[in-house]
Amino acid sequence: MLVRIFQENEAIRLIAQSHGRFLPYVGAGVSAESGVKTAPAICDDIRVRLAAGLSEAEVKELLDTRLEWDNAATPLLQVHSKLWKPITSSSVFPA
Repeated sequence: MLVRIFQENEAIRLIAQSHGRFLPYVGAGVSAESGVKTAPAICDDIRVRLAAGLSEAEVKELLDTRLEWDNAATPLLQVHSKLWKPITSSSVFPA
């Protein structure tokens, strides 16, 4: 397999001239690079907010028992739904 590395100006020219032949591969790094928080950063912020005003024992009970915080199989959305009222379209766009 031959891999060719293009200079930026050549890549832009080739993409512009070859409509439909190139597909960008964009990962989470693009978002992080532009300042969008990554999932671990969001989790860290949530953890700090949850811990405010609680003792260490209360924080441990909340994170370990109720939220299964360190369980990699627990999706962030599941943790979020245990903590806050679900957002519905009617709460965002009232009639």
